[in-house]
Amino acid sequence: MKNSFNLRVSFSESPSQAYEWSNSTNLMHQKVERVSSDLLKSVLLKGGTIKERVGTVLLSDTKNAVALRLNKEGEIKGRSFLEFDKSLDVCEYASNLKVSSIEFVPNGTEVVYSHDLAVEKEMRDYIIHSIKKSKNEYLEKYLYYLCEGEIDGFSKDKLLKSIESASIDKNLKLYKFLIES
Repeated sequence: MKNSFNLRVSFSESPSQAYEWSNSTNLMHQKVERVSSDLLKSVLLKGGTIKERVGTVLLSDTKNAVALRLNKEGEIKGRSFLEFDKSLDVCEYASNLKVSSIEFVPNGTEVVYSHDLAVEKEMRDYIIHSIKKSKNEYLEKYLYYLCEGEIDGFSKDKLLKSIESASIDKNLKLYKFLIES
C-alpha cells in the first residue's frame, strides 16, 4: 500500500465526526505522517502553527487520524476527522511509519468543541416540537415522568426546560416513546 489516501473530509475550526457533516471536500493522494499522541492531542485542542508545512496535512498517532488545513504560514485553519473505515486504514498504515519530527507552536487559543452532536440536537428539537404542538396533558405528564421520575410539580415549561438540559440517554427514552406511539 502506498502512503497516499483518497479521503472525504469536512474542515471546520472544531472537527466533527463524519455522520455530522453537512458538506465535505475530497482530498486526493493525501500522504499520512505519524506523530506522537501528545502532538495529535495538542493539535486537536489548541490553535497554532505547524512549522514547515502548508496546504493539507494528514496526521495519525496509530489510534486516531485527523486532516488539517493550513494556510501559507502553517497556521491551522481547519480540522477534520475521517470517515470510520478510512480512519482505520490510515491508522493501520501509520503504525508502520516512523514518528515524524513535526514542530507545533500553539498560539494560546483553545479549540471549542460543540458538546451537542447533530443527532442529539435533532432528537431534542423533535421532542420539543412534539410537546409544543400537543394538546394532550396526559401525554405531557407521562413524558415528564419519563424524564424526571415523578409528576409532582409538573408543568409544560418545566418539561421543556428539563428536555433542554437532559442527557442524550433521557431524551432517547422520550424520543423512542414518541416515535413508537
